[in-house]
Amino acid sequence: MFKRQTRAASHAKRQSGFTLIECMVATSVAGVLAAVGVPSMSSVMARQAVQAELNEFQGAVLRARSEAMHRGEVVTVCGLDRPSSTTEHPHCMASGKDWSAGWVVFVDRGDHGDMDEDEDQLVAVHQASAKAGAVASTLRYLSFQPSGISASAASHFQFRPKGGDAAVANPPDSRMLCISKPGRMRVVSAASC
Repeated sequence: MFKRQTRAASHAKRQSGFTLIECMVATSVAGVLAAVGVPSMSSVMARQAVQAELNEFQGAVLRARSEAMHRGEVVTVCGLDRPSSTTEHPHCMASGKDWSAGWVVFVDRGDHGDMDEDEDQLVAVHQASAKAGAVASTLRYLSFQPSGISASAASHFQFRPKGGDAAVANPPDSRMLCISKPGRMRVVSAASC
Protein backbone atom coordinates (compact mmCIF):
# COMPACT_ATOMS: atom_id res chain seq x y z
CA MET A 1 0.00 0.00 0.00
CA PHE A 2 2.85 2.29 0.70
CA LYS A 3 4.17 1.82 -2.84
CA ARG A 4 0.81 2.78 -4.37
CA GLN A 5 0.78 6.07 -2.53
CA THR A 6 4.30 6.77 -3.66
CA ARG A 7 3.40 5.97 -7.26
CA ALA A 8 0.26 8.14 -7.02
CA ALA A 9 2.23 10.98 -5.50
CA SER A 10 4.92 10.54 -8.15
CA HIS A 11 2.26 10.47 -10.89
CA ALA A 12 0.63 13.65 -9.50
CA LYS A 13 3.98 15.46 -9.55
CA ARG A 14 4.44 14.70 -13.27
CA GLN A 15 0.98 16.06 -14.18
CA SER A 16 1.72 19.70 -13.42
CA GLY A 17 0.66 22.11 -16.21
CA PHE A 18 -2.49 23.24 -17.97
CA THR A 19 -5.10 21.26 -19.79
CA LEU A 20 -6.22 22.22 -23.27
CA ILE A 21 -9.49 23.59 -21.91
CA GLU A 22 -7.69 25.76 -19.36
CA CYS A 23 -5.46 27.18 -22.13
CA MET A 24 -8.47 27.91 -24.34
CA VAL A 25 -10.31 29.68 -21.50
CA ALA A 26 -7.22 31.77 -20.66
CA THR A 27 -6.74 32.72 -24.32
CA SER A 28 -10.41 33.69 -24.64
CA VAL A 29 -10.26 35.90 -21.56
CA ALA A 30 -7.07 37.56 -22.85
CA GLY A 31 -8.75 38.18 -26.23
CA VAL A 32 -11.79 39.80 -24.63
CA LEU A 33 -9.60 42.05 -22.47
CA ALA A 34 -7.53 43.08 -25.50
CA ALA A 35 -10.67 43.83 -27.53
CA VAL A 36 -11.96 46.06 -24.74
CA GLY A 37 -8.61 47.77 -24.16
CA VAL A 38 -7.60 48.64 -27.75
CA PRO A 39 -10.42 51.13 -28.50
CA SER A 40 -9.95 52.88 -25.19
CA MET A 41 -6.19 53.07 -25.80
CA SER A 42 -6.71 54.67 -29.22
CA SER A 43 -9.07 57.18 -27.62
CA VAL A 44 -6.44 58.02 -24.99
CA MET A 45 -3.83 58.51 -27.71
CA ALA A 46 -6.19 60.75 -29.71
CA ARG A 47 -6.91 62.86 -26.62
CA GLN A 48 -3.18 63.18 -25.90
CA ALA A 49 -2.41 64.27 -29.48
CA VAL A 50 -5.17 66.90 -29.38
CA GLN A 51 -4.01 68.13 -25.97
CA ALA A 52 -0.37 68.36 -27.12
CA GLU A 53 -1.28 70.55 -30.11
CA LEU A 54 -3.59 72.65 -27.94
CA ASN A 55 -0.79 73.20 -25.40
CA GLU A 56 1.64 74.18 -28.17
CA PHE A 57 -0.85 76.67 -29.58
CA GLN A 58 -1.65 78.20 -26.19
CA GLY A 59 2.08 78.67 -25.67
CA ALA A 60 2.39 80.39 -29.06
CA VAL A 61 -0.49 82.77 -28.29
CA LEU A 62 0.94 83.60 -24.86
CA ARG A 63 4.34 84.18 -26.42
CA ALA A 64 2.89 86.45 -29.13
CA ARG A 65 1.06 88.52 -26.53
CA SER A 66 4.13 88.72 -24.31
CA GLU A 67 6.41 89.66 -27.22
CA ALA A 68 3.99 92.41 -28.30
CA MET A 69 4.04 93.96 -24.83
CA HIS A 70 7.80 93.50 -24.39
CA ARG A 71 8.78 94.86 -27.83
CA GLY A 72 6.10 97.55 -28.05
CA GLU A 73 5.13 96.30 -31.53
CA VAL A 74 2.32 94.32 -33.12
CA VAL A 75 2.97 90.57 -33.00
CA THR A 76 0.89 88.17 -35.09
CA VAL A 77 0.17 84.45 -35.01
CA CYS A 78 -0.99 83.07 -38.35
CA GLY A 79 -1.77 79.71 -39.86
CA LEU A 80 1.29 78.17 -41.54
CA ASP A 81 1.18 77.81 -45.32
CA ARG A 82 1.72 74.05 -45.81
CA PRO A 83 4.06 74.28 -48.87
CA SER A 84 6.33 76.78 -47.08
CA SER A 85 6.51 74.70 -43.89
CA THR A 86 9.68 72.94 -45.03
CA THR A 87 11.42 76.03 -46.43
CA GLU A 88 13.80 78.46 -44.75
CA HIS A 89 11.19 81.24 -44.90
CA PRO A 90 7.78 80.05 -43.69
CA HIS A 91 4.73 82.02 -44.78
CA CYS A 92 1.23 82.59 -43.50
CA MET A 93 -1.55 80.87 -45.38
CA ALA A 94 -2.97 83.20 -48.01
CA SER A 95 -6.61 82.41 -47.30
CA GLY A 96 -8.82 80.09 -45.33
CA LYS A 97 -8.95 79.24 -41.66
CA ASP A 98 -7.37 75.78 -41.53
CA TRP A 99 -4.42 75.88 -39.11
CA SER A 100 -3.72 72.14 -39.36
CA ALA A 101 -0.22 72.61 -40.87
CA GLY A 102 0.94 74.65 -37.86
CA TRP A 103 1.48 78.35 -37.15
CA VAL A 104 3.97 81.19 -37.36
CA VAL A 105 4.61 83.88 -34.72
CA PHE A 106 6.24 87.07 -36.02
CA VAL A 107 6.65 90.79 -35.35
CA ASP A 108 4.15 92.27 -37.81
CA ARG A 109 5.69 95.64 -38.68
CA GLY A 110 3.43 95.97 -41.71
CA ASP A 111 0.44 95.29 -39.42
CA HIS A 112 -1.44 93.33 -42.09
CA GLY A 113 -1.31 89.74 -40.89
CA ASP A 114 1.13 88.51 -43.54
CA MET A 115 4.82 87.91 -42.95
CA ASP A 116 7.05 90.11 -45.10
CA GLU A 117 10.59 88.65 -45.12
CA ASP A 118 12.20 92.10 -45.52
CA GLU A 119 10.22 93.98 -42.89
CA ASP A 120 8.91 91.49 -40.31
CA GLN A 121 10.88 89.46 -37.77
CA LEU A 122 10.23 85.75 -37.24
CA VAL A 123 9.72 84.79 -33.58
CA ALA A 124 8.67 81.12 -33.75
CA VAL A 125 7.34 78.45 -36.10
CA HIS A 126 5.39 75.35 -35.14
CA GLN A 127 4.93 72.60 -37.68
CA ALA A 128 2.15 70.17 -36.76
CA SER A 129 3.25 66.66 -35.83
CA ALA A 130 2.19 63.60 -37.80
CA LYS A 131 -0.13 62.60 -34.93
CA ALA A 132 -1.90 65.96 -34.88
CA GLY A 133 -5.42 66.28 -36.18
CA ALA A 134 -7.23 69.22 -37.74
CA VAL A 135 -7.26 72.76 -36.36
CA ALA A 136 -10.05 75.04 -37.58
CA SER A 137 -10.35 78.71 -36.65
CA THR A 138 -12.66 81.65 -37.06
CA LEU A 139 -9.68 83.81 -38.15
CA ARG A 140 -6.80 83.57 -40.64
CA TYR A 141 -4.48 85.34 -38.19
CA LEU A 142 -4.47 86.71 -34.66
CA SER A 143 -2.57 89.95 -33.85
CA PHE A 144 -1.70 91.51 -30.50
CA GLN A 145 -1.11 95.23 -29.93
CA PRO A 146 1.71 96.49 -27.65
CA SER A 147 -0.93 96.81 -24.91
CA GLY A 148 -1.52 93.02 -25.06
CA ILE A 149 -5.04 93.48 -26.43
CA SER A 150 -5.92 91.48 -29.53
CA ALA A 151 -6.23 93.62 -32.65
CA SER A 152 -8.41 90.83 -34.05
CA ALA A 153 -11.93 89.96 -33.01
CA ALA A 154 -12.57 87.37 -30.33
CA SER A 155 -11.91 83.99 -31.87
CA HIS A 156 -12.00 80.28 -31.33
CA PHE A 157 -9.90 77.36 -32.50
CA GLN A 158 -11.19 73.81 -32.63
CA PHE A 159 -8.62 71.03 -32.23
CA ARG A 160 -9.94 67.75 -33.64
CA PRO A 161 -8.44 64.26 -33.45
CA LYS A 162 -6.76 62.87 -36.54
CA GLY A 163 -9.01 60.97 -38.93
CA GLY A 164 -12.26 62.28 -37.47
CA ASP A 165 -15.38 62.93 -39.53
CA ALA A 166 -15.28 66.57 -40.70
CA ALA A 167 -19.10 66.66 -40.91
CA VAL A 168 -19.45 66.14 -37.14
CA ALA A 169 -19.57 69.53 -35.38
CA ASN A 170 -18.12 68.35 -32.07
CA PRO A 171 -16.39 64.97 -32.40
CA PRO A 172 -15.36 63.04 -29.30
CA ASP A 173 -11.94 64.03 -27.90
CA SER A 174 -12.00 67.45 -29.62
CA ARG A 175 -11.29 70.69 -27.72
CA MET A 176 -12.24 74.30 -28.40
CA LEU A 177 -9.89 77.14 -27.42
CA CYS A 178 -11.75 80.41 -26.94
CA ILE A 179 -9.68 83.63 -27.05
CA SER A 180 -11.26 86.89 -25.94
CA LYS A 181 -10.30 90.31 -27.30
CA PRO A 182 -8.17 91.05 -24.20
CA GLY A 183 -6.26 87.83 -24.97
CA ARG A 184 -7.69 85.57 -22.25
CA MET A 185 -7.98 81.92 -23.18
CA ARG A 186 -10.25 79.14 -21.99
CA VAL A 187 -10.68 75.57 -23.18
CA VAL A 188 -14.12 74.02 -23.57
CA SER A 189 -15.37 70.67 -24.84
CA ALA A 190 -18.41 72.17 -26.58
CA ALA A 191 -18.68 72.98 -30.30
CA SER A 192 -18.77 76.74 -29.63
CA CYS A 193 -17.54 79.26 -27.11
